[in-house]
Amino acid sequence: MPKQQKPKKPGRPPLPKGNAKAVMLRVRVTPDERLAIEKAAKASKQTASQWVRALLSTALRSGLVLVLGIYALTGCDTRNQPQSQPNGTIATPAPKTNAPKEMPTDEAQADFALTDLVLESNHSAIFNTNGDRRPFWIVSGRITNISSMTATSVRIKLVASEKASGRDLDTAVLDIKQEIPSAATVSFRRDVQLMLPAQGWSWVCSVDGATVRP
Repeated sequence: MPKQQKPKKPGRPPLPKGNAKAVMLRVRVTPDERLAIEKAAKASKQTASQWVRALLSTALRSGLVLVLGIYALTGCDTRNQPQSQPNGTIATPAPKTNAPKEMPTDEAQADFALTDLVLESNHSAIFNTNGDRRPFWIVSGRITNISSMTATSVRIKLVASEKASGRDLDTAVLDIKQEIPSAATVSFRRDVQLMLPAQGWSWVCSVDGATVRP
């Protein structure tokens, strides 16, 4: 009487000795990530488990830190994720900086207002050692910061001109290196050197630039 064959047990046949995996590692993924994994596994003719295991094994052997490797290998959106460098390291986003920046003249003129300007002769005994023999004058006034930034310095240009012809007679530049918070007003008083005639001239001050920070 022929021997009856034992019915096959349901499920996958047991793997050869040494090939069975003794530990199960469970990882939670999003539905989109699961679809991406299955798509990549199918393209490489592997099961999803085989594909993920191969990815992890490669990362461990090469000593790389696996950060969002699934995104990098499956073409998912990585615009907001750390990007891998050629040497295998992960690029970290550049830290936000509050370093001061130079504001163009036209923007500075719109964001800073000059008021209460006064130009007076300086009769004190001040002599410039750099050879400039022009007389000293005192410029004073107030600066109001209308911008949303904090100013670390404001550059002011003074121009003196002949009333009759409008020809420029002399100029001076003042750097007011003082912190001016947004919506604040500060006073300034600076010495400048100008060669001007006894009469027949006028002068005007304007903002020529500024350095600001958030």
